[in-house]
Amino acid sequence: MRPLHAITAVGAALVVALSACGTEQEAAPALSTTAQADASGTENALRARLDDVYRIVIQGGQWTKGYDYLSLRCQTKHNRTEVEAALKAEYGPESGRDFSGEPTYVITVDGDSASVVTQASDGKGSNAPKTWTFVDGQWSNDSC
Repeated sequence: MRPLHAITAVGAALVVALSACGTEQEAAPALSTTAQADASGTENALRARLDDVYRIVIQGGQWTKGYDYLSLRCQTKHNRTEVEAALKAEYGPESGRDFSGEPTYVITVDGDSASVVTQASDGKGSNAPKTWTFVDGQWSNDSC
């Protein structure tokens, strides 16, 4: 397994069709206005974090900074040098990828965890959703 393939959540071109299961379920109660605002704020914070990673690491080529966007759990599994090498291989000039455009995200937030699928502007990449966690006021990539 390639180290930190999970970083692809940030810059890889992903397309995932999210669909509900075909079984009947009771409709969930509508969220209150306050709950909707909280969920929207959380998703907006995650989108901002994803945009930072895409702009700084993927488009900017600052591979070593990719480590800073990992959860503490993932940082204990991989060192900065491994992360830098994996990101450079996946998104660097030798990858043949074009990250000049803006990405598109499909985000499903569930409390302090979120599933993120990123579609890069070049339309290439994995279709696997990645997990991000919200800890100490910040979203971090937790797919390691």
